[in-house]
Amino acid sequence: LELAMEMYARGFKFYPVDIYKSSAQKFLPVDDGLLLPFSALPNVGLAAAQGIVAARDEADFVSVEDFQIRSKLNKSAMEILRNENCFAGLPESTQISLFG
Repeated sequence: LELAMEMYARGFKFYPVDIYKSSAQKFLPVDDGLLLPFSALPNVGLAAAQGIVAARDEADFVSVEDFQIRSKLNKSAMEILRNENCFAGLPESTQISLFG
């Protein structure tokens, strides 16, 4: 915690998890800060984080539903990612709505 506070005091930034850029377990340098890894989030263990990266490497995600199916994440890990706004811009479902 002391190290993180010192980094903030010196203008260093921590960027939120990004489903397309974050590593499973390594903090990645980005501009003037670090990009958080998936495993830094609560309820997202190393196996789940590696599952996300493996699914991402197959193809882009078309929806939140597609993300959950391919990454095989449980409900609590999905809720953490939702709370972190990781799914901004992704539709909730893969189904096309004819009436919406």
